[in-house]
Amino acid sequence: MPFMHGTQEYLLSNLTTARDFFNWPSLLKFDLSMAHKPGLNLEFGTAGGSSINYLAQQEPYSIFHGFDSFYGLPEAWYCWPAGYFSLNGNLPAVEKNVKLHKGFFNETLPQFLELYKDNVRFLHLDADLYSSTKYVLDKLADRIQPGTVIAFDEYWNYPGWKEHEYKAFQEFVGENYVVYHYIGYASETNLQVSVMIDHIGQPSKLEVALLV
Repeated sequence: MPFMHGTQEYLLSNLTTARDFFNWPSLLKFDLSMAHKPGLNLEFGTAGGSSINYLAQQEPYSIFHGFDSFYGLPEAWYCWPAGYFSLNGNLPAVEKNVKLHKGFFNETLPQFLELYKDNVRFLHLDADLYSSTKYVLDKLADRIQPGTVIAFDEYWNYPGWKEHEYKAFQEFVGENYVVYHYIGYASETNLQVSVMIDHIGQPSKLEVALLV
């Protein structure tokens, strides 16, 4: 998929040091190799399970948690209506090292965080929507750490991309004093982008210096 007007400019301004991968499996494999900090491996928007199964196959001794209602989009997104991608509530077949959490994120994530106290090592955000993505980022704000790798499945390069996953992340960055850098993107579809968190929490020394 060629870059749309606006995406190419953003790439040249912000992703010059990020690695270009042809497809999303290659990018996700690279993301895992870059996620050196211990912690949770989470995916939001598991749907049919193709990506979480691929991730689980790369690291058979790691646990991957997948979150989804399995009833499709909770609201319309891009060119698809609410309910698109539905599995009628049925769980997909997954690898042995995958644990699924069925329900809307606001139903399952708070309970999950009560049970699991670790920080986030790797986060795959495939929820498409601004509202869903922002909710997850906000709930995980105190679990995301320097070294956390976040993979976005629909970050850019489609009509309205600045209103969804991109917008959710940029708001999260501004609200939580996040410093990050882009590490890769997939050029086959030009939708997927991955970042590494460098700093989160209080203003970084660089930000403080700029304010003085």
